[in-house]
Amino acid sequence: MMRLTIQQLAILVALADGCALKAQRDLEGRKVYRLHYLDGHTKEVAATDAQHLLESRLIDSNKKFPTATFFLTVRGVEQLKQISVNISARGLVATASPSANRPAYNV
Repeated sequence: MMRLTIQQLAILVALADGCALKAQRDLEGRKVYRLHYLDGHTKEVAATDAQHLLESRLIDSNKKFPTATFFLTVRGVEQLKQISVNISARGLVATASPSANRPAYNV
């Protein structure tokens, strides 16, 4: 199983939960990655985290300009399933979100 940071795992979980990860260039030409949540708010994520997931083939994009949208690959889904199995085997329990509008994970 691949080693991921908490932030990278949170991105994968957010994508699995229906959020959209998008990238576009800012005025200085820097690529900015933002998670778009179902309730409409967005949050910037570290480019290094998104790049690691892309290079690890856990996510891929539609390669559109000016805004690329990323999605889980089969490998990414399998990684999440493996993590879920490991969590279940250890008897850990995920707690409910404190707010119905915001997911419990943090990026």
